[in-house]
Amino acid sequence: MATPEECGERREKLARACEREGREPIPFSLMTACAIGRDETEARDRIRRRIERLGPPTVPLDDWIAQRGAHAIVGTVEQAAERLRDYERAGVERVMLQHLDHHDLEMVELIGRELAPAVA
Repeated sequence: MATPEECGERREKLARACEREGREPIPFSLMTACAIGRDETEARDRIRRRIERLGPPTVPLDDWIAQRGAHAIVGTVEQAAERLRDYERAGVERVMLQHLDHHDLEMVELIGRELAPAVA
């Protein structure tokens, strides 16, 4: 997982390496964690459940979001869409959202029905 800034740096290194080898740049992809909700409450509940999957929380939720949220897609659909646009501006061409709560099919539907069209 990486911030948009880190992705931009990596994308540039990859482009230079491809250029040195005389080949076209390859697509730059990112896989990152996600926890998205229709509103702040739903998003925070999903973030909390994601943290709990890792074991007992070691920091308060707001601290986790401030620290780790920079390396993930978290928040409302609108916040997630803006974050994905940040990655696009950094040169990321495709993003795979890592959703590990396999019982939460509502988030999968939310990604497909609302987030994907918002960034298409």
